[in-house]
Amino acid sequence: DAHVVMLKGPMGEGKTFGGTGGVIYHARRNNRPIRGALVRDTFQNIKTSTIPDIREYLGDRAHFTDDGKKLHIRCTPAVELDLFGIDDEASIQKLQGPQYAIIWLEEPAPIYEKANAGLPYEVFKIALARAARQQGTVPRLQLTHNPADEDHWTSELAERPDGVYAGWCDPETG
Repeated sequence: DAHVVMLKGPMGEGKTFGGTGGVIYHARRNNRPIRGALVRDTFQNIKTSTIPDIREYLGDRAHFTDDGKKLHIRCTPAVELDLFGIDDEASIQKLQGPQYAIIWLEEPAPIYEKANAGLPYEVFKIALARAARQQGTVPRLQLTHNPADEDHWTSELAERPDGVYAGWCDPETG
């Protein structure tokens, strides 16, 4: 029920499955249809990795439109997600404007051998504010990823005690 949740573990352990379940749970928690975003380093990585996994988990309950840029999950209440990559500073603006109840950051920590660049800390900061924009919903920002290097911002976040996000320091500025 926390505003920010993180699921971290090795490859192939079901993090995307857990994230998908988290999105559906969040709609039920709010007892209304929700809109959200699934964000990764590039849209290509969403297409080659995340979308096939979600299709496997949900079968015909997952309906992709707009060349994979929108996901409609047939559940009660319904879920609609915008899927996009943030691979440059200008892409961060994709989080501006939409009324989201949830934002899911998939693989925010880089995986060099898999050519995943990860997501910058600025995306986390903006997503934290933007995940609270759908009127009448409880906000949620969820992260699912492989273990990061100890100096990556996700490692810093994971080491913080529960509920200390408001006083959390920017790892780049201290």
